[in-house]
Amino acid sequence: MNNESNCSVKLPNTSGRLSLCGHAECPVCCAPDPNAAPCLRGYHAWVCSRCGLLWFDPQPSSDELLKLYSMAGLFGLHESTDWENYLGNEVRLRREAVSRLREMHRLAPITDVLDVGCAMGFFLDEARKYSSRVQGLEFSQDAARVAQERFNIPVKVGTAETLLQSYPENAFRWITLWATIEHVRKPVDLMQCIFSRLKPGGYVALTTGLFADRIEKLIGGRSQWMDPPQHIWCFSRCSMIGMLERLGFVNIKVVPLISGRGILFSQISYALRLLKHAGKRCLGRRALTADGKNSTGTEMFVTAQRRPV
Repeated sequence: MNNESNCSVKLPNTSGRLSLCGHAECPVCCAPDPNAAPCLRGYHAWVCSRCGLLWFDPQPSSDELLKLYSMAGLFGLHESTDWENYLGNEVRLRREAVSRLREMHRLAPITDVLDVGCAMGFFLDEARKYSSRVQGLEFSQDAARVAQERFNIPVKVGTAETLLQSYPENAFRWITLWATIEHVRKPVDLMQCIFSRLKPGGYVALTTGLFADRIEKLIGGRSQWMDPPQHIWCFSRCSMIGMLERLGFVNIKVVPLISGRGILFSQISYALRLLKHAGKRCLGRRALTADGKNSTGTEMFVTAQRRPV
């Protein structure tokens, strides 16, 4: 069965859209009257014509999210048919952590780290090579238990927005979010809270899908980042930079990643990858799955600084 339904009818007015989906304007840039996109798995999709942000409504409730992320199979704690399970990719995830920490250290000393959405703690365990002051926030009790029991990492369990309130302002040199911001219900509020918890001159580092980049547009199909209810938000480069700028961040840097490998790559390799996928398209759009999903997605590695005093 096709998961997309024919519900991309534009609502007649913004008040009607607000009553149905809770957004009469783009949550990031506040542009009015977002464009409707085809529904996916019963979720309405909206795209901002100004910044390119895509989001889904209605957003899952707290109880629905708790049920989703408390399933042990999501992280590979029990038998799972998902090849991308978390435990089964520990070696790759640690390799990604080493690469990210190296890039972070080039910007500023890693004297302390708060990892929002720390999962099983692989990144924080690698971060201990730079500093003993590491801690995490995690929504899934199953994943947090692994970090606590296997690595003895202090992890608070709950929603990131609530847990961040328990920390004083100006508390951290580094706050990280690896593949996390696309899952939260209010990303702008979350990033505002992160901004205030950073020390002046401190940095945030995050990864998320790079929605509607050149390769996706070339191949066509449905972006792999459109994955409700897990992925509620799909950020374009413009929407990510715009959000961070409006919150007061400076020295914003967005670098593409090879999806699934976490490797920073140059413009030369980007051009080669573009040619590869262009060739696939000429040979019959092999980059698309049977249900039309574009599996060539690029991630982005983002760093931004709270302005020094």
